[in-house]
Amino acid sequence: MGLTSGARLGPYEIHSLLGAGGMGEVYRARDPRLGRDVAIKVLPAALSTDASRLHRFEQEARAAAALNHPNIVAVYDLGTFEGSPYIVSELLEGATLRTKLEDGALPVRRALDYAVQIAHGLGAAHDKGIVHRDLKPDNIFVTPDGRLKILDFGLAKLTQAAVAAAGGSIAATAAPDTLSGMVLGTVGYMAPEQVRGIAADQRADIFAFGAILYEMLAGARAFQGGSAPETMTAILKQDPPNLSTVYQHIPPTLARIVNRCLEKDPAARFRSISDVAFALEAFGDAGSATDVRAVDHRGRSTRLIRTIAVAVATAMLLGATVLSTRLALGSARSEQLAVSRVELNLPPGAELNIQSAGSVALSPDGTTVVFLGTVSGRRQVYVRRLDQFRGVALAGTETTQTSFFAPDGSSIGFIGPDNVLKKVSLSDGFVVTLTRNADYHVGATWTDDGRIIFGRAGSLWQIPASGGTPEKLTTPDSTKGELLHGWPSAMSGGTVLFASVTGTSLNAARIEALLPTGERRVLVESGTYPLYAPTGHLIFYRDGTLVAAPFDAEELRLTGPAVRAVENVAVASITGMPQVAISASGSLLYPPNDAGTSRLVWVARDGAEQPLNDVPRLYRTPRLTPDQSSLVMEAGGDLWMHDLLRGAFTRLTSENTGGNSFPVISPDGTRVVFRTLTGMQSLPTDGSGQLRPVSGSSAISDIPTSISRDNRLLTFVRQTPDTSGDIYVVPLDSSAAPSIVVSTVGYDGGPQFSPDGRWMAYASDESGRMEVYVRPYPGPDRKLLVSTDGGTHPLWNKNGAELFYRSANKMMAVTVTTGTNITLSTPRVLFDQRYSFASNTTVANYDISSDGQRFVMVKDESDSGRLNLVLNWFEELRRLAPAP
Repeated sequence: MGLTSGARLGPYEIHSLLGAGGMGEVYRARDPRLGRDVAIKVLPAALSTDASRLHRFEQEARAAAALNHPNIVAVYDLGTFEGSPYIVSELLEGATLRTKLEDGALPVRRALDYAVQIAHGLGAAHDKGIVHRDLKPDNIFVTPDGRLKILDFGLAKLTQAAVAAAGGSIAATAAPDTLSGMVLGTVGYMAPEQVRGIAADQRADIFAFGAILYEMLAGARAFQGGSAPETMTAILKQDPPNLSTVYQHIPPTLARIVNRCLEKDPAARFRSISDVAFALEAFGDAGSATDVRAVDHRGRSTRLIRTIAVAVATAMLLGATVLSTRLALGSARSEQLAVSRVELNLPPGAELNIQSAGSVALSPDGTTVVFLGTVSGRRQVYVRRLDQFRGVALAGTETTQTSFFAPDGSSIGFIGPDNVLKKVSLSDGFVVTLTRNADYHVGATWTDDGRIIFGRAGSLWQIPASGGTPEKLTTPDSTKGELLHGWPSAMSGGTVLFASVTGTSLNAARIEALLPTGERRVLVESGTYPLYAPTGHLIFYRDGTLVAAPFDAEELRLTGPAVRAVENVAVASITGMPQVAISASGSLLYPPNDAGTSRLVWVARDGAEQPLNDVPRLYRTPRLTPDQSSLVMEAGGDLWMHDLLRGAFTRLTSENTGGNSFPVISPDGTRVVFRTLTGMQSLPTDGSGQLRPVSGSSAISDIPTSISRDNRLLTFVRQTPDTSGDIYVVPLDSSAAPSIVVSTVGYDGGPQFSPDGRWMAYASDESGRMEVYVRPYPGPDRKLLVSTDGGTHPLWNKNGAELFYRSANKMMAVTVTTGTNITLSTPRVLFDQRYSFASNTTVANYDISSDGQRFVMVKDESDSGRLNLVLNWFEELRRLAPAP
């Protein structure tokens, strides 16, 4: 295509050419809408000649964009320009693995580290049913800090058509399909089934992975002949030179792992890439034992480490599946401890509620698990003792969003969407209200000196666990760019760890310690969600992974580098924070990251369901544009536009901020208002223009919900230090201050202007449970009860003649007659089916078609019925990040 500097490719401004080859050109470009640099790969126009294949490519690329894994390049956008498909992705600094291999073999430990990262990235893709089909060193990028990123998922689907059109050239990058006899792939890394033109699955990626690992260790390709046909013959009939025989420094066990990846028969390879990663990590425990600085004083334990790890890797090689138990590696004591992995099932029909920090908790002694579960739309705290078979719901904990244990394990603190902080005794079930206006988004902690630390309006506050008057502990320093303080975690002696968000992204945060004297000390410049382990480690969240670093608790400083400790951890849908808990006894609890997968579906008034798209993501608050052509929704902490006609996804807001949510589309369809970390913002729906702050909004606690039909007024919910949730209205295009509309003793939220602008529907728990009300707007100050048996998520039919709301899993409808007064019919059930409720109990997690006949619902399709529990996890922690 040959784009020059300054040229435009859709909304993107081309800066420079980064590289070119048979698969097109890669450019450095600028996205002026979001103010960031991106990489754009422009593919040859010939690759788009097959419309059906191009569509399948777009589907797979969109699915890859939803992976959100640290070892997979992030895909932002895709489209066509002058007949050429293009992909927009994150701009990476560094070099390809091919460049790294130009100097020969890598050190064994570095090759292992790279291999494990590749395996984890592939595993995340395979778990979503995505196969790369063209894995090679050229498609793996190494950043300056040693992070590997897999590139070009989905390209093989598209390139196959070009190969067929060119006569099936074996030199092109391509992938197999159902056409018999077509030879597709990159020579040297194709699996035998690809060479034969047989349909391939994820085991072809395992073969390519084995070829890459062989090359990293040997400095030479596993299969390479004088010509492409000779290389293909070698793949089919020959084995590469044995690594441990030719290269004496490569251990036989590692060589056997590589050989099993390179088996000719797919059935003889590892069953999954996750098994490969496990075998490599187990081998690494043995192979690196001499570098753990503990050999001399561990003696027999070190030999045990090597024996166990090699045995585990060998068992994997022989086809054994390790399900739940792995022996501890690297204990500082001479006795043998077991690191056991178990899955805890939730009660029948229960769905894990992943909304904010604190969806799971562990008692200090590790014997009791707490999780937030939803059954038939009813969310409660569940307690599961490990000597029991199932969890039991705690009365009085309905709608809880955040939970945490007392230091002695006798009580649980919790916060609900009404922002009321309470505690419940596990011995007698007695519930005590401590204070209102606690922010459940940012968690809470219970100190060993009898205080509960919680967030409120961006600051940290404390209250005696016995009750009393809250006291402010911290105030964000705006001169240093601080926006909010949150995710507190208590250490012994009164010190509290917390995260200070310092930008427009939750990733732009640092970890600090708040000393009993009031002094603040910065511990980590980039990280959030800190936890302290008594092994002498600081655990925190960074770049989508839970990491750990050796930590001196007395001097409050890191004493070693941070290493990846836990991956595949589910994150909160509202903040992007990890759902993880540790106990003082050494256990680790977390739900896997597939606990938040959902799909969008159309649901008719009679409950008939029809898929709306086929891209699994963690969707929230879908909103139809007025012309019904697109949806705007939140996924992964950012807003996306989904073109319902083309099936394309376009990101509207910056990636990985963790705070962009609750979109509201103006009735004229020109703008979307949404919540950010710095208050409500407005953005044109066509992607042009810049973000514009909403007048009078400056905090994450402001949640927009509805815009009046004349596009002039915005109604939203605000939490302040003195209220749990009140309803406000503000003019959108003026500097006028917001005015309060509804303020009760309860939590008031989800306000919705009626189509004629004369009425406002909302939900409130002022009666003791959530109900839906309607009131005149702007007055007088009176209200009518709409729901009769609990309700939330109110929305108007576009014709103004109906109000919809949800009661448990039921979609309810009420006929509305307006005139001088308003008349409401008895609520009737439209359908009774389980769909996601999202993070706020008052803001609708659905939308309605313009004719009122169909609903866009979020259907949970994740494996959200289980929790992962790792017993004696501290033994692994000591091994992963040895303390000096």
